Amino acid sequence: MNKGYISIFLMMVMVVILAAVATAGSVMISNMKSNVAVEETYKLFYLAEAGIAYGIDKIKTSPGFYTDPPAGAPLKNWLVAESLGNTYPMAAGGFKIICPSSGGVFYSVGFLGGDIAASEGYGFIKIEFVADPFKVLKWERF
Repeated sequence: MNKGYISIFLMMVMVVILAAVATAGSVMISNMKSNVAVEETYKLFYLAEAGIAYGIDKIKTSPGFYTDPPAGAPLKNWLVAESLGNTYPMAAGGFKIICPSSGGVFYSVGFLGGDIAASEGYGFIKIEFVADPFKVLKWERF
């Protein structure tokens, strides 16, 4: 009689342990996915920031530098797909710089992989500036 109760008790304990292990595994997988997303966000930001640094140097050394006519709309789609800009792909990601001929504004788009059109995400930064002497008036991540 006692053997039957012990078997049922052990099976219940095993079910509880199995449920706890499954829950812990699920939480770990969720955390790993979240960490990957955060890492990609940082990569996109720093790629876009590299484009801003490159573009500022270009503006300082080449007065009148521009890549495109004034921006179209919607802005993010225009920056990625329609603007001419200058694209600098690398193995893990790259950036595209866009400086409209209207002056005073400059955009950088960070992207993952070697092709901006195939990127899984984008990082956008805009600066407003005066050219002579060069001074950043506003920096915006959008």
